[in-house]
Amino acid sequence: MKRRRYLGALETLALVVVDLAATALAYVIAYHLRFETDIIPFLHLPSISVQYGTIGVVDVCFVVAFAMNRLYSHRRSLSPSDEFFRVVAGVSVGTLFAMATISFVLRGIFEFSRLMVAYAWFLSIILVSVGRAVVTLTQASLRKRGVGVRRLLIVGSGSPAHIVLDKIHRSPQLGYEVVGCMDDGSARGMGSDVPLLGELEDLPLVVERFHVEEVIVALSNPRPDTILDVADSLADLDVSIKVFPDVIQMITEDAGVDDLDGLPLVAVRQVALRGKNIVIKRATDVLVSLVVLVFGSPILLLIALLVKIDSRGHVFYVQERVGKDGKPFPCIKFRSMVEDAEGETGPVWARREDARRTRIGTLLRQLSLDEFPQFVNVLLGQMSVVGPRPERPVFVQQFSNHIPRYMERHAEKAGITGWAQVNGLRGNTSVEERTKYDLYYVENWSLLLDFKIMLKTIAIMFTDKQAY
Repeated sequence: MKRRRYLGALETLALVVVDLAATALAYVIAYHLRFETDIIPFLHLPSISVQYGTIGVVDVCFVVAFAMNRLYSHRRSLSPSDEFFRVVAGVSVGTLFAMATISFVLRGIFEFSRLMVAYAWFLSIILVSVGRAVVTLTQASLRKRGVGVRRLLIVGSGSPAHIVLDKIHRSPQLGYEVVGCMDDGSARGMGSDVPLLGELEDLPLVVERFHVEEVIVALSNPRPDTILDVADSLADLDVSIKVFPDVIQMITEDAGVDDLDGLPLVAVRQVALRGKNIVIKRATDVLVSLVVLVFGSPILLLIALLVKIDSRGHVFYVQERVGKDGKPFPCIKFRSMVEDAEGETGPVWARREDARRTRIGTLLRQLSLDEFPQFVNVLLGQMSVVGPRPERPVFVQQFSNHIPRYMERHAEKAGITGWAQVNGLRGNTSVEERTKYDLYYVENWSLLLDFKIMLKTIAIMFTDKQAY
């Protein structure tokens, strides 16, 4: 445990040093842009010594603001897009804090240019994000080599536990060593490489015996008090406890707090995309689609040419999919398989190492470039850039018969990318889990969430192992 605290302190120190250096560099560059170029004239040139004093004040204010925004909390699984938005918030608060401090507390001692502050704000976001990305990549590399690895115990042995285990196996950069799991009475085992270490009542003994540093609770059909029992049993031990969201679905899914003239109510279903939000989302869809189709047209033409040269058949593949309100629409893609690929098999999902793929189609599917013609569907109003991925009618019929609330994902337009896909649930993965993510998106939509999903989609295009 001492070693864990020591490594945690080093990680925090590395982030603080990177943030201080990035912020200082941003203000130095901003000073030169403002006062040593002829872009915009200025009346007064602050002295270098005053500016360096200002940078010192700004650095202190930024570190305080970052700490307040929990930018120094240790979160191994934070996505690049989440980190970027946290940096934007931290830099914005830090900038306001620094301006207030210099204007009211240190007035007459230090000074700043408003245009220089605008430059520095933008540059700080870029440089801090780049610096933190370097720290993250370094941490991931060290964890793959066994440095800073945390011993993890999974409480559960059913389907939720398997989902957690699969995610850990596919993300070695997180630095987890799974020592085993606790049996929750499920019929399924966890495999030969992950042993069952006992029943739930043995949890404290197992944690101590195997020096467990983190526990993830992923139970199948838990009783309402089970999670509290787990937390109580480990209260005296130095171990982190996390809960897989599926476990607390029974008390949090779609729930929100409402008010009836002072009487608190729990809203079990709220629809986010109504009124002006529909207009905002549609405007965003049109703008993003036009930008992609106009500026990406040379790449799209090149892909079309390669598809035509590579194999016999049409350039585009049009397939019926189910969209908003369960209505079918023609979904357009670049053809990535041989012509009439389902002539003998009928409707089937694509498989890893699928023999039906063409040579160029294999690359297109791995990079998701075959999906780009769907921006035409977006312009026509049949799809959205972000939303639940559309399925074929035959699969929709199958899933709706045995997956609760499956058809509710069609309350909004289907999307080119979605919340489930950027969380690793694409291709031949659990439809039940994918549906839960889709429903979360439908009922918790925001423009910020859409932008976050778009950024995460770009980030995983070249690394997504589920794209085949």
